[in-house]
Amino acid sequence: MGDSLEQDQKIDDSKIEVMALYSSFHIARLQVGLSEPLKLGQVSQVKIKLLHKTPMQIDGEPWLQPPAMITLSHVDKANVLMLSPSDTEET
Repeated sequence: MGDSLEQDQKIDDSKIEVMALYSSFHIARLQVGLSEPLKLGQVSQVKIKLLHKTPMQIDGEPWLQPPAMITLSHVDKANVLMLSPSDTEET
């Protein structure tokens, strides 16, 4: 499925990190640092085919998604401002 299972994550590589979770209990363990997600790979595009109505949530907004083909891919880059390491050092 993925382009690679071995590459390090990079903020500017235009790749999507694909990970799997086993259950809501697994999510709870992730939240407190007792578990890790199953890393499936890094890809340029993901296609998800929903065969039935499926509960979904993005950015805190839940809905019931009817059957569909969902494609996720990198479209564009946003400029982000951040402090340089020298600006973050305490004097």
